[in-house]
Amino acid sequence: TDTLELYLIDDIKLEKPFGQRLMGTGNMVLYTQDKSSPMLYLERLPLNVRQLYEQMRPAIEDAKYWQRIRSRES
Repeated sequence: TDTLELYLIDDIKLEKPFGQRLMGTGNMVLYTQDKSSPMLYLERLPLNVRQLYEQMRPAIEDAKYWQRIRSRES
């Protein structure tokens, strides 16, 4: 099983094409520092992707804090 540590995620892009909005799904693109998966595309997630996006942002920042990694924006 492959895993991706949260502190390796640099950015998240949320995509909700019209057809997926009607179906209640969405996509997320994770831009990472992982050499084997610099971009991870999660398609047709069967949940509220906006809520997941909003939950992931602080979780990623917390993981970076605990790993002593500063955001490039700081």
